[in-house]
Amino acid sequence: MERIKAVNHHLRLALDQVAEVVLILQGEEEGEVVIAWGNEAARRETGLGEGELCGAALRGVVAAGDWGQVARALREAGEREVAGCELSWVRAAGVRWRGQVKVTRSAEGEVMGAILTAALQAEEAAGRPVGSVGSVGPVRPAGPTPSPEGWQEDVIETIRETARQVAHEFNNALTSIVLPVQLAIRAIPQNGDLFESLEVAHVSAQRASDLAKDFLDCFRPRSAVRSRTAPGALLGRSVRLATCAQNVTATLELGEDLPEIEADEGQLERVIFNLIRNAVQAMPNGGRLRVAALRRELGEGDGIALGAGPYLQISLRDWGPGIPEEHLPHLFHGRFTTKLDGNGCGLPICYQIVKEHGGEMLVRSRVHVGTEFLIFLPALAPAEGEPLAGSGVREEMPVAVELGAVDGEAVPASLLVVDDEQGVRTALSQIARVMGFAVTAVANSDEALQSYKDLLHAGRPYRAVLLDLNLRSGLNGMEVFQAMRRMDPEAVVVATSGQYREGDVARFQALGFAGFLAKPYTMEYFGSVMRAALAS
Repeated sequence: MERIKAVNHHLRLALDQVAEVVLILQGEEEGEVVIAWGNEAARRETGLGEGELCGAALRGVVAAGDWGQVARALREAGEREVAGCELSWVRAAGVRWRGQVKVTRSAEGEVMGAILTAALQAEEAAGRPVGSVGSVGPVRPAGPTPSPEGWQEDVIETIRETARQVAHEFNNALTSIVLPVQLAIRAIPQNGDLFESLEVAHVSAQRASDLAKDFLDCFRPRSAVRSRTAPGALLGRSVRLATCAQNVTATLELGEDLPEIEADEGQLERVIFNLIRNAVQAMPNGGRLRVAALRRELGEGDGIALGAGPYLQISLRDWGPGIPEEHLPHLFHGRFTTKLDGNGCGLPICYQIVKEHGGEMLVRSRVHVGTEFLIFLPALAPAEGEPLAGSGVREEMPVAVELGAVDGEAVPASLLVVDDEQGVRTALSQIARVMGFAVTAVANSDEALQSYKDLLHAGRPYRAVLLDLNLRSGLNGMEVFQAMRRMDPEAVVVATSGQYREGDVARFQALGFAGFLAKPYTMEYFGSVMRAALAS
């Protein structure tokens, strides 16, 4: 087994060195084809990190106009083993690649999946830089010098991948903290200094989790398309990021009936972030900052250059040195700044973004008193049948979760935990036992598959598996899941990861997982997801 593991490791390293894109594909129900693994060239050309590429739909990374060719090649390869096609990737739809699809079969002749390899066509390859596939940063080209935009995109993608890895490791560590702290809180009397300290630790860990998510969101590609947006979450992210590690006391006050708005979240976050950081920089010795949002009806006599009607009002108020009156008329004009290292672009850009959203931005300030920026954005009518955003309606999580005697079982339900972090395995084992599970925790893919196989052959298969998708050695989480499903098509597997994005729950459920847990998570959320998985 160790020899096979070593061969697998070296094979991956070898494939990461080739210039061609290599994708291992797995067929799913309803004709969907997903990517089980891709080499370094595949990750670079598609713009997806390893955690995002594994499990992604092949249709989603191939340019729409070329999907017909690829689908045809997949069908023909099933009949004659190998088929060719031409394609482009969504990320660079104009660059042509020559692809080849080859099916893979088991010793018994059963089709297991397919391998798609793609090489740049000769005319495209001639303009590509010479250098190793895995190199980071600019390399000296054989032909024309690459454009600054292309070089910038490579740097940004490197930063994104680093952000994903940092967030994953950070959230792994937080999972090892959050769950034991919750256990301890429940085990001691709800009074005294120890209980209060643990409560503070739990809140701080949750705040750190929010910061990790916000950090990751900063480096994700964003669409410029505006969408219906709930302002509370957006403001929360912006306040946390802008005041992190700063010497200010920040508060966020949200009205009870906040309206939704039509907004480009990335642009609006940029406005809020910039205004907060300006306030923080104006108070180098520390100070107070309040961000507030409420619903406001504007009328003709309000003196604001907007039509009458409902608006979202956002207020950013600091108690800093204030702005001299003679400077106020010039704040939103380009190139005006009072900072020694400033360029005068920040506030004009913020003002322009707000105006493009159909809103207005005002400022009022007094020296030695402080400054307040006011933003008004048009409010949307509530969606039919939905409560107003921020109205206090929320789903309550159960305080205690008992899962061991599911469906009237006389013995605890068996749970296999697969995670290469010792702290996570220990914390999960403790939590799951409290909830009534009989837990087996393993650290790698070999142990996971052997343990699952042993109980399956003994006629006592695991009731559920909690599987980390980002295993560092051996098979990755997606490959372990597929191997378990080949052994047992009824395997109940819940995915978990410290790298996640919006839509992951639906995406993994479509792949056959019984649920998805984003790290770190609370006992209540763990119980909720596991209950739903077992019920399915």
